[in-house]
Amino acid sequence: MPASNAFLQGLRELCDRHNALLIFDEVQTGVGRTGELYAYMHYGVTPDLLTTAKALGGGFPVGALLATEECASVMTVGTHGTTYGGNPLASAVAGKVLELINTPEMLNGVKQRHDWFVERLNIINHRW
Repeated sequence: MPASNAFLQGLRELCDRHNALLIFDEVQTGVGRTGELYAYMHYGVTPDLLTTAKALGGGFPVGALLATEECASVMTVGTHGTTYGGNPLASAVAGKVLELINTPEMLNGVKQRHDWFVERLNIINHRW
């Protein structure tokens, strides 16, 4: 069940009030799977950090941690590490995937298929 706008806005306010980071894990929901590049974009609530992977590589293993400028500014050399980061092939693949998916045609197609699928599920639900 998707989170409500009020819930996510409440989380944002709570994190802001307590100087805590709001982190969204979009490994399963990101890169166009919801009709927006990332699911958080449906809600008008921006996380401080966002994890993304799987679809980001279109089948090639890649992952990323996206950060606001404020969060990224404290990640200096040596404060953030990875055993796989910076792979030039993975970076090139992710760039191409984003180029292909982050288009109105692709994202609108996802939204249309979502509407069709929900409509059909509701028909099944009413039958049984």
